[in-house]
Amino acid sequence: MLKIPEINQGNLHLLLPSKVSWLASMLVEYKGLSIVDAIKKVYASNLYKKLKIESTKTWHLGPVALYQELESELTWTFLYTLYITHYQAIYVLK
Repeated sequence: MLKIPEINQGNLHLLLPSKVSWLASMLVEYKGLSIVDAIKKVYASNLYKKLKIESTKTWHLGPVALYQELESELTWTFLYTLYITHYQAIYVLK
């Protein structure tokens, strides 16, 4: 019987390209981004930082759960940026 190796920090990098591919494809389909922009967003995300750390077990998540987490992160980042921009504009006008 074939023994499946345990996932650890040393071999986790082998799983990441497929996860990035799923996420980038979903960003292209649902957000209309170019594939290059989608890949850049995934690699720049906090989700990717968590994916790279085996102990977070984020790599266990499937494509839909990963996408939901990424979408939530991107939404909060956008809203925070919008809030800060608005707040700064009001401060400048005072």
